[in-house]
Amino acid sequence: MSVKAVRGFYGINRRNRPNPYRLVYLEPGSVSLVQTGGREDHYTSRGRFNKHEPGLRGGKWHEQTMRLENSQLYTGLIQRFKEGLNWEDTALHPDRYEATHRNLPSRYEEYSLEEFLERGEHIDRLYQSIRDYGYRNYVERRDSFWDELAINIGPGGELIRNSSGLHRLIISKMVGVEEIPVRVLVVHPRFIESRL
Repeated sequence: MSVKAVRGFYGINRRNRPNPYRLVYLEPGSVSLVQTGGREDHYTSRGRFNKHEPGLRGGKWHEQTMRLENSQLYTGLIQRFKEGLNWEDTALHPDRYEATHRNLPSRYEEYSLEEFLERGEHIDRLYQSIRDYGYRNYVERRDSFWDELAINIGPGGELIRNSSGLHRLIISKMVGVEEIPVRVLVVHPRFIESRL
């Protein structure tokens, strides 16, 4: 892929800076990592880059990730929608859930049973909507632009979920959505340099 194509596809401008105001479309299966950084790398308290501060960032932040499929959230959604378990029997139940990293949802462990079941009903509706109508972008959802899935691009082109949209990403993978909109937030300079 030429540098011009890389810039256009990933919403990177002539100064090799990500354009956080442009959505690009990717196959959901191409995003299989979650950012899990520490404060020493200028992450927020959630272990990710601030979703309002795009840019080029060198360093080894791309090594601070975990596979999405290894998260309890992924397991719980598979149990619910592929195995047909009741919400109470999934790994997301407040008595069983423990976020393995602060960039994964922690609210499950804080829910009362009633709140958890209400959240489950919401996720059921989200699943049915994506399954039946496909992935809708923030305009179609009547949501905030800043709540669209934000990704980071590592030096080898690895696509890493930074913030927002994690449930939508997992469900899109499960139902076979071909493309989802994402915002490119942080890009490793070596990714750009390797295409010069």
